[in-house]
Amino acid sequence: MEVHRTDTYRLDPTADQHNHLKRMAGCGRFVWNRALELIQTYRAWGEGVPRYNAVEAHLAQWKRVFPWLVTDGHSQALQQRLRDLDQAWAAALDPEQPDARPPRFKARGSGDTIRFPQGVAVRGAQVKLPKIGRVRFRKSRNLPEEAEVRSVVVTRDGAHWFAHLQIRYTVPDPGYATDPHVLGLDLGVARFLTASDGTVFPALTARYERLQKRLAREQRRLARKQKGSNNRAKQRDRVAAVHRKLRNIRTDFAHQVSTALAKSHGWVVAEDLNLGGMTRSARGTAEAPGTGVRQKAGLNRSILAQGWGQFLDALAYKLAEHGGTLIRVDPAHTSQRCPECGHAEAANRPDQATFACRGCGYTDHADRVGAINVRARGIEALATV
Repeated sequence: MEVHRTDTYRLDPTADQHNHLKRMAGCGRFVWNRALELIQTYRAWGEGVPRYNAVEAHLAQWKRVFPWLVTDGHSQALQQRLRDLDQAWAAALDPEQPDARPPRFKARGSGDTIRFPQGVAVRGAQVKLPKIGRVRFRKSRNLPEEAEVRSVVVTRDGAHWFAHLQIRYTVPDPGYATDPHVLGLDLGVARFLTASDGTVFPALTARYERLQKRLAREQRRLARKQKGSNNRAKQRDRVAAVHRKLRNIRTDFAHQVSTALAKSHGWVVAEDLNLGGMTRSARGTAEAPGTGVRQKAGLNRSILAQGWGQFLDALAYKLAEHGGTLIRVDPAHTSQRCPECGHAEAANRPDQATFACRGCGYTDHADRVGAINVRARGIEALATV
């Protein structure tokens, strides 16, 4: 079985490498803004949005006019920025993604991203980047044996650079691990995870909540800083640092829980959640404005703070590495259906934590009932394989 995943490491570039990365990211930002201006001109003329091939045809001319795009930039990295812009426009024009907005111009220090699709290599604790050379990184974890580094995305977060190594490797086909029984999972906000065997993983720690309050304070201070000032730039770095801490807590938590489950179970069943739809804004449109917008926004923040998507992705590849597999099932009515008699109605769940069947009187915690029903659907799916 072939596994694709992304491992992230913090880079330790030299002063010259740091400056070159800044210039290379600046070239990508310039090309993004130049192409976006071109697309907006086409739209102002009443024409459609030109796709990647039409926009990329202008890149050679821009290189002749601005020679530093050749000396400081990298041709494939610039092409990748145009591909990113093309995908952003495709999402903005997709009627199935109503929350997607048209791409915007990027300011200096915002969204510094360099994508190297080839010409990269990893040796020890160094990664070779085109036109940059070998850059040391903090090897916080070892890559799987015989892993092939497909590409590298370098991003800037505050004062630090990070390399996201997109790797590919093979593992034995999924089978049963050391404990082959089927385990159902129910993901939630009050509880991060409830398993069908009664195991509970609580939501993220109080430290995470304190950092969220600190983030709100730092963002309010940022809003009061004068645009373009050095103080605003410093405050922006402080906001980025808090975001980074929150992200690190969320990532570490997801890896701890997924590792524990992958080592102890063979088949794990989880709900196939549509996270994009679940976290869609309730603001509606100008013609049909939504209701409960602030309440829905708070719920969206709580869902996104749990990092369910990141957790399930990590669980999938870790189970595969241990010989297990992750099964995703339809989540509809899993917390409203009685696992004893099968009766399903919304009244079976009078509040967030309680399940009381109106048909047979069965009672349990609502999250565990959801996990039991998820497990049952996983067993049905296995029977059809």
